[in-house]
Amino acid sequence: MAAKEAPLTGDAWKFGDAAFKAYNRKDYATADSLAARALALRPDVTRLWLLRVYALQNQNRPADALNVAQTALAHGHRDPALTAARDTLRATLAGGHGAGSGAVTPTTQTPAWKFGDAAYKDYAAGHYAEATDHARASLRLQPDNPGLRGLLVYSLERQQRIDEAAREADAALRLSPNDEALQALRDRMHRLLAPTPAKAAWDAYRSGDYAQTAVLAREAIRQAPDVQSYRYLLTGALLSEGEYTQADAAASDALAQDGDDALSLAMRGFARAQLGQPDAARADLNKALKQDWLSDQQMATVKRIAADTLRVNAGAGAGAGAATGTGTTTAAITPGTTTAATATTAATTAAPLSTTTSTTLAARSPAQSAPVVFCTSDPQDVLCNLLPAGSSLAGAGPGYDAATRAYAAFAHRDFNAAVSAANEAVQAAPDNLAYRLLLVNALERAGKRKQARAAFKPVTRLKDVPPDESLDVAYTAQRLGYNRQARNAFASAVDAADAGQIELAPQSRQNVRQAVSDLDRTWGFTGALGYGTVGVMNSQFAPSLSARRTLQSSQELYWRPPVIGNVNGSVFEVYARMNQALYDGTGGATGLPTNQAVFGARWKPFSQQNFVFAVERFVPIGSDSRTDWLLRGAWSEGEGGSLRVDRSNWQYWQVYAEGDYFIDHPQTLGTFEARYGRAFATAHNLVTMPYLALNAAYDSLLDRHATAGIGPGVAMRLWFREDAHHAPRSFVELNVQYRVRVAGDDRSDGVFAGLYFSY
Repeated sequence: MAAKEAPLTGDAWKFGDAAFKAYNRKDYATADSLAARALALRPDVTRLWLLRVYALQNQNRPADALNVAQTALAHGHRDPALTAARDTLRATLAGGHGAGSGAVTPTTQTPAWKFGDAAYKDYAAGHYAEATDHARASLRLQPDNPGLRGLLVYSLERQQRIDEAAREADAALRLSPNDEALQALRDRMHRLLAPTPAKAAWDAYRSGDYAQTAVLAREAIRQAPDVQSYRYLLTGALLSEGEYTQADAAASDALAQDGDDALSLAMRGFARAQLGQPDAARADLNKALKQDWLSDQQMATVKRIAADTLRVNAGAGAGAGAATGTGTTTAAITPGTTTAATATTAATTAAPLSTTTSTTLAARSPAQSAPVVFCTSDPQDVLCNLLPAGSSLAGAGPGYDAATRAYAAFAHRDFNAAVSAANEAVQAAPDNLAYRLLLVNALERAGKRKQARAAFKPVTRLKDVPPDESLDVAYTAQRLGYNRQARNAFASAVDAADAGQIELAPQSRQNVRQAVSDLDRTWGFTGALGYGTVGVMNSQFAPSLSARRTLQSSQELYWRPPVIGNVNGSVFEVYARMNQALYDGTGGATGLPTNQAVFGARWKPFSQQNFVFAVERFVPIGSDSRTDWLLRGAWSEGEGGSLRVDRSNWQYWQVYAEGDYFIDHPQTLGTFEARYGRAFATAHNLVTMPYLALNAAYDSLLDRHATAGIGPGVAMRLWFREDAHHAPRSFVELNVQYRVRVAGDDRSDGVFAGLYFSY
């Protein structure tokens, strides 16, 4: 069976959906064109290849249809419909049936066809170098074959010969300028070339070589003109060089692609202010501030740039009216609207330490006064944003020295000094999220939790957190009890990792999803069936109270109260449970007479240690149930019991100990189990854990209080109920042990089993 295809999304879905609609209305040329554009984005979708084949057949273009079918098969699509279409088309062409298309495809009798056929077969077999050679040999004999030219490009790409692939794509497009599939393929090849000069441009920018930055950024833009980050680098470098006319032109080019790009508007506004064009500068800045899609942090950045720009301009004697928002050139201000003029006041109020006098600001060098471009780089690309002038970059900018002192104080465990220095950094750069988190962490370590929560409060109001800060924000929010914000930041980190904005190893991503699941949980249900005498334990400890071999069941519904239910791993729950005896090997009471209601509360006070304390009230329902109070305490430790996604097998061990005391009718119970084994991922979300266990139990009412046994066991746990942000939140587990008594009475002999359900 073929692997299930991921659903189409974004532009691929838009083109694919339109292609199928065009095909259904018999507009086959449009269907082929749109399907080709969708395939350039999602070449893994078999039904799009078939759509192209059928659309070309319906246009009486069997030669092109054969090319598409062979390309799909070469890509590894093993679909009977593709194979049948290829065979039919070969027979049609060999018999001379059907009209050809505008592009001439060699028949099966020519050397060009034989080389081309060999190229497709080589590609399908993974012999990409041979596929390249055969494709070129065929194209030398018959150059007008777009399908084979596409295969040549794919073959070169598979060999990481991207430069050659881009050149071949350019050549193919010159021969078939209206082929949208080749156009999309050509754009993708050049897009793969762009990150190399872009990353070099970022390195040059960080080192202060703005002329070289501009050269490299222009090369990146030439390869991928649609990527705005590269244009930010170019414009930012030109601003830092003082090349304001060129910067104006570069920002205008960026705005030609996206007229509402707030960052390009802000940079062009800055450039025009330096060129003595205050009206045009304020128009750009006002338009930037009206972009309501900006995150809180981006909006703060644009406001700060607008304020700095207009203050500098006012100090230079150009556009004083713009700085104050007065005079004939003032833009209309409607109630509640943020403009460049109001942003000046807002930014000054928000960051009093940045309100340097106009004279000083105007005297700065271009690099010191220009907005700062800040990029994050990964193996695939660079992603750039904009920061106010003087922001931290490669060890420079407001707050950096203070932050450095704070980190040094951390290293010496002088947390009060760290608080003081971090507070300086935040005052100097109030929009710097890293500095604010540094302050919060310093306050925490200094034992000032209340102040830490207050310092973190502004972060909770952010609509968007930068991807590279999302995990820091999430863990800090979790520690401080801001569970909703922590949950959202963890979910954002998963999205950022899936989008390639940050790197998360598979198990790290799983752990983050597990954190989302834990923070979202406010209630749950568990059910258990246990056969034996001492019993097989699960995470919800429920001791067997019988010396007989029985089958017992329990069902529990629990609730975590708001605020106190989950505070940085400290958990408090209230619950109601029903216990029953379903079978008693000695003929004792079973069924309704044994129904036992239990109401309780349990508390896990420590984040890092798994101690659990509980108080329970036993309320009789059946005639053979009891009335009592029970005090319980348990501790557990282990490794490997959770689901892993990065390994096929791993070490598994667990130690569990519990002590219980009934108050009204005194009885003391104790349970202990130690397991050691191996966990195996036997299927999707199914884990099998064979192990060796040592078990012991204590009951003060029995003649022989204690018993102990040892033996092998196996547990099988199936996890379910997961989605993009949540790790599996529920499981079913079957656990079977065989024990041999090593001490005490014979309660530790025989087979013990448990079936558990957790929702």
